[in-house]
Amino acid sequence: MDEASFCAKHSIDASEPLAGTVGLRRTWILLQDHGPWHEKAFKQSDLPDKVKRHLKELSAEFIGEDEKASNAVVLIRNSERREVEQKKLFVVQAGADRPSIQQFEWETPSDILRLPLRCTLAGEAAGTPVSNLILVCTNGSRDRCCAKFGMPLYRALSDQAPNLVWRSSHLGGHRFAPVMAWLPYGVYYGRVPLEASSQVLKDIEAGALTLEYFRGRSTFPKPAQIAESLLRAGEKERGVSAYRFLDQQNLADGCVRVGLERSADSARIDVTYQVTPSGTAVMPSCGEDAHEPVHGYARIG
Repeated sequence: MDEASFCAKHSIDASEPLAGTVGLRRTWILLQDHGPWHEKAFKQSDLPDKVKRHLKELSAEFIGEDEKASNAVVLIRNSERREVEQKKLFVVQAGADRPSIQQFEWETPSDILRLPLRCTLAGEAAGTPVSNLILVCTNGSRDRCCAKFGMPLYRALSDQAPNLVWRSSHLGGHRFAPVMAWLPYGVYYGRVPLEASSQVLKDIEAGALTLEYFRGRSTFPKPAQIAESLLRAGEKERGVSAYRFLDQQNLADGCVRVGLERSADSARIDVTYQVTPSGTAVMPSCGEDAHEPVHGYARIG
């Protein structure tokens, strides 16, 4: 197949920036599942309807109004086996002052209904704490780029850190494949080459971002993701929790001002940048028309 037909290749050819390409997501329910993954993996899974309804209602109850409930439940797996007796479920809260991951175990779908997920989503530490997780989107039924580019990256990472890395269903932004997320911080990466896998793992162990592949943080709105990327590029700051989002304002002439707070000293930093249309467009997904406009971002002052 011609690589030009892949949306990820089209995005690279159009010089589309990675910054500001992550949808808002502060809460995840990650469910280990070894059945077939269709285009809408959780909705079309073989899980009983009452389990799907239970998790869907929980996620809708606890996510923010600006988040999509349909994205809150993500299927994960870490082997090719179709039958796994002991499975895991993780509750991830990235938007809290102290981002966290709580781990639970289950064997039958009915076990999921008895897990104390509501308590955990309400802020109680009801499970086993986990420091970090890495998700790599490999859901080729959603977009073929995720299988073509995601699977090799998943294998490269899992060979080095098998207990840390999981395959996942849809994460968003498949035209930036391979797409990966570092939880609990809601950090998203794109276009991660295989040869960078060791460095990414070292950086995560050190609590540092790998800026070359940084798309943004899912707890920040997209304008703030762009501002954070521009600020980090200028200050060479890689600490994962170095900045907090404060506010944003649209200005004249395509300019945006974003207020960030430096965690180290609580100092406010205003980042102003200009959005410039490139005149080109990309395919949002493989097989679609190229209608997603590409923009450039330049910091002012």
